[in-house]
Amino acid sequence: MRLVTLLALGVVSLCAETPAELEKLLPTAAEPGVVMVEIARQYAIAGDRKQALAWFQKAVALNPEYTPEFDRDFETIAALPEFLPLVERARKASRPVRRGALAFTVAESDLIPEGLAWDARSKKLYLGSVNKRKIVEIAPGGAVRDFIAAGQDGIGSVLGMKVDPHTNTLWANSLSNTEGSGVFHYDLATGRLIKKYVLPADLMFNDLEVTAKGDVFATATRAQALYWISAKTDKLEEWRPGLKLRDANGIALSSDQKRLFISTFPDGVTVIDLESGYVRGLAHPAGVSLASIDGLYFHHNSLIAVQNGCIAHRVARFFLNPALDGILKAEVLERGNPLFEIPTTGAVAGGTFYFVANSQLHNYGAKGIVDRAKLRPISILKVKL
Repeated sequence: MRLVTLLALGVVSLCAETPAELEKLLPTAAEPGVVMVEIARQYAIAGDRKQALAWFQKAVALNPEYTPEFDRDFETIAALPEFLPLVERARKASRPVRRGALAFTVAESDLIPEGLAWDARSKKLYLGSVNKRKIVEIAPGGAVRDFIAAGQDGIGSVLGMKVDPHTNTLWANSLSNTEGSGVFHYDLATGRLIKKYVLPADLMFNDLEVTAKGDVFATATRAQALYWISAKTDKLEEWRPGLKLRDANGIALSSDQKRLFISTFPDGVTVIDLESGYVRGLAHPAGVSLASIDGLYFHHNSLIAVQNGCIAHRVARFFLNPALDGILKAEVLERGNPLFEIPTTGAVAGGTFYFVANSQLHNYGAKGIVDRAKLRPISILKVKL
């Protein structure tokens, strides 16, 4: 889920450090420009236009792709004459890339979708709803039906989801104002709830991954931690208590089941070796931006990322080295699509990547949908890998 200004979920700015605290991260940040953008954001929120402009200019000097036009926190200053050249420079550095095609349209425009899962057995997609607190099923031919009804089993806003092909089940993260943060486990054949694991705290389980052994790992964004459900203990608990993963969001598991990749701030992506417990930032060449990764997926020694924050919204592929601890090169798969309204998450289906093009999260606030007249049907795009 996008990390900025999700007011309805109580997340105004998950990176709560002051500008002075953020500056301390610059010497060691893998992508210091991202930190500079966050510093600019904090000044913009405080109403200090001069400092916001100065820090954004520093960020753009490192990477011209950074832009204030997609971030509501910059709305009060984005129209300043000094900002317009930054926007134009970002547009020139981020020209449209059109490789995808429309796969499915969901007419239920007020879902505010977050979380997409693929079932290889049935060839069906499962789409979660933040607003309606349910999960819809999309058949191969495009037919849509409710798989889990609104609020069924006490489920809240549905975030990340994954299908476990070994058990023919679906795992889904849930955030509820009454119950707290949870992980729900459903039988795909019947829709029956197998079990729900709920902690009475706003940890915000964001995305999740399932191993071949049946272990479930879930990023806890507000807790800045990684939680898991061990197949041996069947308990939801923190994995390695004390491990801090700032704004942990998207999560991907390597095909050899040995490494987890988690999108974090300010490193972009954090790599965890599940055997040794070693944690490091994913190395990447200068000029390759790992900023604002929401959905994250592993495919054939590469990472597929949906990026939707301080750079032009896009889907990118990052090719990894043999050791899986660094990026060799990057490729933009889709950018500047007119259907984009905060793309969020996706799912790898063989050689195709499906993703939510228009979550419309900008039109969702503390009281629900902000302006129904602006809602559009949900577009699921696909791009060949």
